[in-house]
Amino acid sequence: MVQTTRRKLMALAITAIALGSTAACKRTGTTLSYEGATTHIPVLSEAAAAFEAAHADVRIDIAGGGSSIGVRSVASGKADLGGVARDLTPEEAKAVLVIPFARDALAVVVGEDVAIDGITLGELHDLYAASSPPDGMSRISKAWAHGTAQAFAKGVALAQTDVMSEAVAGSNGEVLAMIAALPASIGYVSASDAMAAIESGAPIRILPVEGVYPTLSTLADGSYPLARTLWLTLPKPAPGRTRPASADFVAFLMGPEVGAMLSARGFLPVP
Repeated sequence: MVQTTRRKLMALAITAIALGSTAACKRTGTTLSYEGATTHIPVLSEAAAAFEAAHADVRIDIAGGGSSIGVRSVASGKADLGGVARDLTPEEAKAVLVIPFARDALAVVVGEDVAIDGITLGELHDLYAASSPPDGMSRISKAWAHGTAQAFAKGVALAQTDVMSEAVAGSNGEVLAMIAALPASIGYVSASDAMAAIESGAPIRILPVEGVYPTLSTLADGSYPLARTLWLTLPKPAPGRTRPASADFVAFLMGPEVGAMLSARGFLPVP
């Protein structure tokens, strides 16, 4: 990705999505749509509710589908806003406008019967590359269309075809439900979702990776090794585009109120 400041990217995006529309959020009955990474959904749902409360004529529809959808739906005009939870390919980065939204940790999560207290990147590589797991352990992966799966594979130096698992899930919630139901299982999700599940009483644990737990401080200082950037995607200006995203909503997502929501959920806002 080209190293440009978030502020400049935000200004460019807001200018671009405002072209061809006059204060999109002030139009009667405006409906905005998000599609893409499921990792973004909890905080975007909270942000959308706060924004709708202040803009009675705006409705924001939020759907998942995975990071690849977060590019394709925005590029095609099907969605106004998308989310990607992995690095974009050069081709994807040309198709949409991209803004860094937050830093996120990938948590390695195990069921209550897994008798290990920590794991290394090398051990994760070997575990997910093995033709069968040790001691009856079940390995759970996310579907490859999801950025979490691709970010994890990159983090443990595995290609898509080399990742072995006994079960494949879609959303982070599905992964966590499987781990809770299979006490001898291991998987990976956003640390935000894992911590929320633990707080709700799920019988799961987060393992330290290379001796480091995923926290806001270890994200900030770079010591946690399985970290990624969460991106927002926006449509490039195009003649005849009739469903431009709201510049006001994008600005709200980049502001301090949503920054506080991100921090409260275990994400690190990008300055």
